[in-house]
Amino acid sequence: MGAHITIGASGPDLPTLFIGACAVIAAIAVPYFQRQAQIRDDKAQQDALRHVMRHALRQPVGTFADRCRALADNMRDDSWRARRPPKTLFRRPPEFDQFRPHLHLLGEIGTLVNAVVSDQNNAWLIVKALRVDDGLNDQWLSSMADSLIDMARRAERCKDLLQLEPEH
Repeated sequence: MGAHITIGASGPDLPTLFIGACAVIAAIAVPYFQRQAQIRDDKAQQDALRHVMRHALRQPVGTFADRCRALADNMRDDSWRARRPPKTLFRRPPEFDQFRPHLHLLGEIGTLVNAVVSDQNNAWLIVKALRVDDGLNDQWLSSMADSLIDMARRAERCKDLLQLEPEH
């Protein structure tokens, strides 16, 4: 009696192994490629948002700089009390609040924009003090005018940086 050798009798046959291997590869590859597509989509959305923010923030940052300079010049004039600034002079532009949660996407420029937003709060407080108190001394007025000039410089630098096209 001869021994018979049967291929595949002791394990799965070749087509079953192939199907199993394809299922394992698909189980790994499909989520991987889906995640890569999601990463590309997220990056494209962030790039688009960065572009929109750079353009949308440029004008209100520039306006803030202009208003800081104008108020500082006004404060250095002896007749400034006759031309009190309107309480709405430093009303916060909606773009500051709209984009503030996403400023990190602009890197260092976003940090600078955030500083301008903070300066806007400080400038508003200066206007509030100017509108309320007639007894402000010259030293305080000079100090606040200098602060407004510093704020204007930061805002102008920020506007210039927002205008530059980012490197890719």
